[in-house]
Amino acid sequence: MNLNAKERANLAKQKAKLELGNINYSGIGLTRRNGRYAVKVLMPKEPFEDDQLPSEIDGVPIVFQTVGTIRKQAGKPLAKRAAAASSKIRRPRVSVSRSKLVTKD
Repeated sequence: MNLNAKERANLAKQKAKLELGNINYSGIGLTRRNGRYAVKVLMPKEPFEDDQLPSEIDGVPIVFQTVGTIRKQAGKPLAKRAAAASSKIRRPRVSVSRSKLVTKD
């Protein structure tokens, strides 16, 4: 089976989730490094020196970034923020006649 670079990176990401199961990480995703896909692992704190962290999986580089603890933001729930933002968007009024579509600003 011939896989493209992104498909190989996604498979490496799934393998990384399994291999890093005993290590505390905040998130895992894909990124680009030097024009190639890489698996990016977000860490809440610097790993210990004796942690066995892979540098690559199946030829796909693994990048670790310390980001601190990820917490929910205080304030309005996301759905309410999105609704408030969308209510401020100006939408053009549109009317339809038999001959053509007319847009009124």
